[in-house]
Amino acid sequence: PAYSQRERTNLDCWSCCRRPCCDTQDLLFEHLPPVASNTVLLVGVPCSSAALQGLGPMRSAEAFRALGSACSAEVLASLGPDDCGELFHTLGVSFTARVFLELECRFVAELLTDLSEFTVELFLVLGPRFVAQLLGRAGTEFTGELFVRLGTGFVASLFLSVGKGFIACVFQELGESTTAAVFVHASAPWVAKMHVALGEEYCVALYGALGPVFTAMLFDACGVRFVIEVHESFGVEFAVRLYSGFGAPFDAEAFAHLGHSFMSDLLIGLGPQWSGRFFVGLGPRFDAELFGLLGGDFVTSMFARDVAFDAATFTTMGPRVVGP
Repeated sequence: PAYSQRERTNLDCWSCCRRPCCDTQDLLFEHLPPVASNTVLLVGVPCSSAALQGLGPMRSAEAFRALGSACSAEVLASLGPDDCGELFHTLGVSFTARVFLELECRFVAELLTDLSEFTVELFLVLGPRFVAQLLGRAGTEFTGELFVRLGTGFVASLFLSVGKGFIACVFQELGESTTAAVFVHASAPWVAKMHVALGEEYCVALYGALGPVFTAMLFDACGVRFVIEVHESFGVEFAVRLYSGFGAPFDAEAFAHLGHSFMSDLLIGLGPQWSGRFFVGLGPRFDAELFGLLGGDFVTSMFARDVAFDAATFTTMGPRVVGP
């Protein structure tokens, strides 16, 4: 009913021949929200994708902005995760990323929040590789800001819902350098808060799936100052549960790949009180296994930088821990 006779003729023609003819491209997404979703369902995903590509990323973004985040979410949700996922796949990573960049972080964050549980279903339909490529094309600054705007609660809930295997695949597809850049843009306190929200059991399983080498390269790419701030933010008790959950062999392999210089900077940066309490929390048996796996040369080099730090750390640990 919202269309004129001429417009309805154009729609009938387009839905029949399956290619954008007349001036259908210009009218398709410029009417009321209920009409938009009905039109997509009527003409089909391939035609709708062709219309958006015909409009281009800038005008497509303008159409979504005109609808507003809530109405846009309603349109996407009414399509269902399968059709919506097919639409994004048909549009492709590059085009979708350009639309997101045109819409800007605030709008995309509001859109995903309005979609709520539908976001989880959509991510699963899109798959980890598409999601990773989309985030990568959007850029680390955009993705980092998007995570911050969504909030740790929403992101953690999303990560928990799609599963650790999905997120591990996303991180691996992005690569350690890009993942690190996203973390750095989001900020160390945000990353720490997200880890705590996920819980040590999920984090242990996630990094276990990524492996000690990827984890070490991620830490290295973030930089020692950032890693120090993250550890300070989530606290000694959480760190103890995390690293003890990884197990001494995982920790030793990750530390070895980071190198004794990085580890020395990390421990000294955290300070003797934090470091001492960390080793106490792990327990003498775990510490002994960890140091044994690292080897005498590595441990000697790690503690050879600052005698005052060593003395203060061992004093914090106490003879009952250091002795064994």
